[in-house]
Amino acid sequence: MKRVFVAINIPEQVKEHIWKVLSEKIPERGMKRVEKKNLHITLLFLGHLHESYVRELEEKLRAIETLRGFEITLSSIGSFGSRVLWIGVTKNAQKIVELHDEICRLLGISDERFSAHVTLARNKKLSGREFASVVEQLKKERFEESFLVKSVDIMESTLTSSGPIYEKLAEIRLSV
Repeated sequence: MKRVFVAINIPEQVKEHIWKVLSEKIPERGMKRVEKKNLHITLLFLGHLHESYVRELEEKLRAIETLRGFEITLSSIGSFGSRVLWIGVTKNAQKIVELHDEICRLLGISDERFSAHVTLARNKKLSGREFASVVEQLKKERFEESFLVKSVDIMESTLTSSGPIYEKLAEIRLSV
């Protein structure tokens, strides 16, 4: 069994910029930052799958190869309550929603709660007020970074005591 999700992986230079401008300013006390190498946009979390189904999943998702790549912009800090700190997709967020919806359609899955974002950190011990203060401080950074979405990746997530380890199982390239 593999713990699998479908994602847009972020180019290294964009990860570096996110880390320098935003992540390094997130307090380590009370929060768990997402490691720089793990920054991504989850399109769909699938959970534990048999290896045979991962190959079938890749075959089904090959249908999105006909879709055109597109540029997105990451900006606008936000949160899911007092639990998760994220940076949102501002330019072409609708294209990511359409990509997510097409993946769900191909797999026969319904997922109404999708939100295009990159998780930066999870709140482990901060009070709601402390968490809100962190969010407000990061909003002052006025971060903005754009990149071209050229592929969608099928990823495996292995949970460890020091955090998740991600491995790319397959890459589905979009047309250019």
